[in-house]
Amino acid sequence: MDFKKAMMRLLQLDKQKIVEKEDINMPDCAVSILSWKAKERRELIKKIRRNRYDLKTSLGFPEEVTFGIEIEFVRASRARVDEVIERQKGKGELSDGWKVVDERTVNHGKYLELGGEVVSPILTDDPNSWVEIEKICELLKKYNAGINEKCGGHIHFGYQILGLSTNAWKRMFQMWRAYEDVLYKFSAGDMCMPRKAVYSYAKPIAHELRTNYNKRKDGYGEGLSGLSKLIADYINECDGAVGLNLYNINPSQNLQNIANEKKTTIELRCPNSSINAQTWQNNIKTFGLMLLACRSLTAKQEKVLKRRLLEMPKSESRPEEYYKINLEKAFEFCDIVFEDEGDKIDFLTQYLRTDQEIDLLGVEFRGEGEEHGE
Repeated sequence: MDFKKAMMRLLQLDKQKIVEKEDINMPDCAVSILSWKAKERRELIKKIRRNRYDLKTSLGFPEEVTFGIEIEFVRASRARVDEVIERQKGKGELSDGWKVVDERTVNHGKYLELGGEVVSPILTDDPNSWVEIEKICELLKKYNAGINEKCGGHIHFGYQILGLSTNAWKRMFQMWRAYEDVLYKFSAGDMCMPRKAVYSYAKPIAHELRTNYNKRKDGYGEGLSGLSKLIADYINECDGAVGLNLYNINPSQNLQNIANEKKTTIELRCPNSSINAQTWQNNIKTFGLMLLACRSLTAKQEKVLKRRLLEMPKSESRPEEYYKINLEKAFEFCDIVFEDEGDKIDFLTQYLRTDQEIDLLGVEFRGEGEEHGE
């Protein structure tokens, strides 16, 4: 659905009384955007215009959730950044584990000493983790680091965020199939556009998942044997540099022990890099809450997800389609993943990143009698 059609669909939702509306309206969610009236949606646009993301001390993740990040950067001296990080670690200002590594996708050519990747230690959702991420970002800015179309910002979540439930893992693959285009648009982040290498190093996989998973009847079952088969099928079909990567997970291992392996993670490779701590936190929050939502969906949320999967196109989407606005799908994703209205605003503020995109919303809503702007 193109942008204009999506907008017309939104403006008509409160006037239509059809079965589809009942399907997408989820009253058991805390705040369901798709059930809002036109006036409420116009107020939402005002909030998006005014929103300035403030770094939070906690996202409310369960204590067992761990994550790590990889910040690719250009321009700054890799040796200089490494020296400063080591000095701050020695003073106790940064945790052990922060390090700078070579990254040839960003530092090739004449100036091999410039650019690289900052890798975090294992982090948890506590104030110190967010303080340290902010320190790293400010350090990179201070020493002239930048982000360009080559830089990725990968996020790793520890395996335990989903646990050993086959249904949770299956929902993760279903959510990715259904909303991959929305996630890629959101993941453009500060750059507002995909990086050049995203289709080489973080390839979209929704079509492969749809094609292959539709050939089976989801006969995995709960328990370790069912989960092993599910993960093995995914790795066989979508292994390599894809947007949703299972890192160091070998289904032939005893899955009961995998969570104890420090490098066993679910890796999100589609986000662009950033040297803004707020963008990193918003990305971690969005993907983390998506994975946590996969542990348990309500009956209505399951129904919405199932309907969306049935509506997926049979042909593979063109790359440029992944960076077009689809408000209906974005709002739908928000209602499944976020319970807090503020979290939905934060997601949509990054999804509708450019002034032009927000201006288009204002133009469409002026037809309802509201003046453009605030």
